[in-house]
Amino acid sequence: MSHWIDCRDFKHTPSAFTTSIFVPSAEGQALSATADGDVILWTDRSLNNLSVSMDRGKKAATKFLRLHNTGINVIKYVHDKYLITGGEDGFVKIYDLQVQYNHAGGP
Repeated sequence: MSHWIDCRDFKHTPSAFTTSIFVPSAEGQALSATADGDVILWTDRSLNNLSVSMDRGKKAATKFLRLHNTGINVIKYVHDKYLITGGEDGFVKIYDLQVQYNHAGGP
């Protein structure tokens, strides 16, 4: 049995947001990148009951992922298959939808 995600489950508060995108293949989800190298997954579902939508325009953070050691300037979804990030560290990283690391290029 999985437990409900609660804001107290997050270990830190995000830094400044650098960019955000909607996830085209997942209605009601979005991603935000931060100046610390995190990507945050947002949903429009209630964290107490995922079958209940939140009020229009409201989102709840469901996951923090540290994907770079420095700020992320670019996040893109490609072909509903890959998440691509570009960081201030000069690296471009490619992840599949399970956020499994696939490839990096950079200095």
